[in-house]
This record gives sequence, C-alpha cells and structure tokens, in this order.
Amino acid sequence: MNVVIRRPKLSEYMKQKKQDEPFSQIFEGYLNFLLRFFWKPLQMISGDPSQASGATLLLFALRKLVGAVILFAAFGLFVSAMSHFEIRTESVLGEFFGYLVGFPVMLGLVSFCLEFLRLVMLAACNRRGDEELKGALRTLVLGLGVVMFFVGMFGLVSVQMWFTTKAKERVERKKLHQEQQEYLRYLKRGRQAWNAYINLTPMHYIEFSGMNLDGFDFSGYDLNMVKFKNTSLKGARFDDCYLTLTNFDRADCSGASFKKSYCMMTSFEKTCLQNADFTGAYIRRSTLASADCKNAKLTKLNENFRLSHWNR
Repeated sequence: MNVVIRRPKLSEYMKQKKQDEPFSQIFEGYLNFLLRFFWKPLQMISGDPSQASGATLLLFALRKLVGAVILFAAFGLFVSAMSHFEIRTESVLGEFFGYLVGFPVMLGLVSFCLEFLRLVMLAACNRRGDEELKGALRTLVLGLGVVMFFVGMFGLVSVQMWFTTKAKERVERKKLHQEQQEYLRYLKRGRQAWNAYINLTPMHYIEFSGMNLDGFDFSGYDLNMVKFKNTSLKGARFDDCYLTLTNFDRADCSGASFKKSYCMMTSFEKTCLQNADFTGAYIRRSTLASADCKNAKLTKLNENFRLSHWNR
C-alpha cells in the first residue's frame, strides 16, 4: 500500500503561520489600515496621469506635490500631538510611535517626489504619463529624488525639533508660573519672611521675569541673584535693598526708587530707568550705562555705605 505524503504549499504555510502568530495579524492589519485610510485617499487626490500629456501632465505633477505637502503637514500634526501629550521621542513609547508613523510618511514622500519629478520630465519631453523614463533622464530623476528625500528628512527633523522645543518651553513656563506664585506668597508676607526664605539656600534661582509688579514695595528686601527680566516695575520701591547680581534686563523701572540700595554687579541691560531715583545708592560694576536713565536721579552715590546694614 503506497502512502502519499502531501507537502503543504509555501503560501498555505505562510497563511497558517500568519494565523498562528498574533504579530503577523497585527502587522497585516496595520498595512491594510495604511492602504485603506492613508495611501488610497492620497492616490485619489493625485489622480491617474497615465493618459495625460503636455501641460495637463504638469497639473498632475502639481497634484503629486500637493500629496507630498499633505504628508508633511500630517507628520507635523503627529509631532504636535506627541508634544501636546508629552510623549518624548527618547522614551520607548515615543520611539515606537515615531517609527510607526515616520516610516510610512518618509516612503510616501519619496514616492510622491519621484513621481512628481517623473511627470515633470515627461511633460518637458511631451510624452504620455504612462511612459517610463530611461537612460540619463531616469538617472537624473533618481538623483533629484535622493536630494528631495534628504531635504524632506531635514525638514521633518526640523519640524520635530521645533515642536519638541515648543513643548519644553510650555512645560518650563508652567513650572515657572507655579514657582512665581510661591515667590509672591512670600513677598506679600513682608520683608522678614522673605529674607528668611531667600537665605534658606545660598544658591537660589528666583525669577519674576515677565510679571507685573508695578508699585510693589521691596524696601529692605534681600534680592540677591533674583531675576526681573522683562518685568514691569513702574513706581516700585527698592529702597535699602540688597541687589547683588540682580538682573533687571529689559525691565520697565520708570519712576522706581533705588535709594540707598546696594547694587553690586547688578545688570541693567536696556532697562528703562526714566525718572528713577538712585539717591545715596551704592553702585559698583553694574551695567547702568546701557540703561535708559533719562531724568534719573544719580546723586550722592557710593556715600556712607559703611552705615548700611548690608555692609557685611
């Protein structure tokens, strides 16, 4: 009795393997998703240029270019969404999503750019859209396609870096705002509470940049190393303040009072000090010369500093 052993065909084996492996099913579903919701709509937008020629072929080439722009914009939205939900590319999740979306986008960009160049060449040669380029023209298209690929990659990386930077800035602004609210609570408690708070650590980085502190009375406050960049301080009082390494760059201190303040290495780069009063202040190695000191009172400077309690 002869027994015939039937070997399964390769296609049947692969089909059975796909059914057995969950990863294969997921990957096949991902490819079907890309074809149905990603590739086919873009192909419908770009149209079928096989029967076109001449100027009409150029219109189809522009439609291919529109498809590439849509891909680029879609990638930008994707990176924006990742930045919004704080999914960083350095994390495993960010890397996974980056590859999952980045590869199809890059392949689509390459395909659309090559097709755009091919149609432009065919239109220039007055040939039909279903013809293939050969020889030097084919080499030229491939070379330009490689250049466009690297330009597109540079653009995608630049977009990703821009959105990542904006996301980091947003997080830093949020953190700074929370810290500033804490600083304000201590400021409003008075001079003694503030000076005790600021001296908890010798290397503090307190910042009031961008805030509105018009008319606030800082008299007698220890503001060593505090930043007031781009802060509105109109009419504020800094009388008898300790302002060593304090930063007032681009702040509006018009009408502010700095009487008997100690300004050692204080930065006043492009600060508005119009009508400010520095009577009796101790100013040394500060950038007061680069500030707008119109009508400012700069009398009795660096006198009687030995009597100040900041002389320590």
